[in-house]
Amino acid sequence: GKEASVYLCRANRSTTGRDLAALKLYHPLDRRDFRDESIYRDGEWINERRIRVALAKKTKFGREVQGGIWVHREWETLSTLSAAGAAVPEPIAWTGDAILMSYVGDEDAAAPQLNRYRPDRDEVQALFDQLMAQVERFLYGNVIHGDLSPFNVLVWDGHVTIIDLPQA
Repeated sequence: GKEASVYLCRANRSTTGRDLAALKLYHPLDRRDFRDESIYRDGEWINERRIRVALAKKTKFGREVQGGIWVHREWETLSTLSAAGAAVPEPIAWTGDAILMSYVGDEDAAAPQLNRYRPDRDEVQALFDQLMAQVERFLYGNVIHGDLSPFNVLVWDGHVTIIDLPQA
């Protein structure tokens, strides 16, 4: 999405046995296309009054907190869904503005988004069935993606992977 950039990373000791990893680096809020994520926080309660006020007034501190909430939400959702066996990138590590996760693809190419992928007739049903099974797995975990579209589904070696989960 426009809220972040994703980079291919070479493995090191922290990537726990993977050759490749993806680093999703979130852009500052003033550089994002999607600025009002408050609708995704509806019903959440933040205990600290100072933070609630800063978020409501959209102060500099409030925008920093908002960005951190967005990253943390994606980290938590990836962790929960990955542990449940869902077809999402496996989270490795995170900071206040980035998430390191498993990479979908190989050294030569990233997995294409579903909107750019052209399956043959035999593969269409298999991909649809996988996607519906993942939606079901999400629902069993009380997670709704929030923006499930062909832009947020990757296809690699006949398998779907669902990405972009901060609004879940």
